[in-house]
Amino acid sequence: MGSISRDSAKKNLLKQNIFWSITMYKPPERFMVPNTIDRYSIINKTKELKYEANGDLIIYLQSTSPGKDKESNWPPTPKMKN
Repeated sequence: MGSISRDSAKKNLLKQNIFWSITMYKPPERFMVPNTIDRYSIINKTKELKYEANGDLIIYLQSTSPGKDKESNWPPTPKMKN
């Protein structure tokens, strides 16, 4: 499975003052996804999030690391079976 990224303008997230959360669960048990970086969710208040120079926020939804410099925006997903 490839990766999916979601772009959101930082100014819009802050302007709306909304709470958002991404949590990874492994189907069918619905337990949190075990992973090597011990990250099970990302929320709008996650201090380590890195924004692009233009203010966009990219979240990497994939089973493999997007690279050490991007792991702060990566909630590891389960590996998909073919």
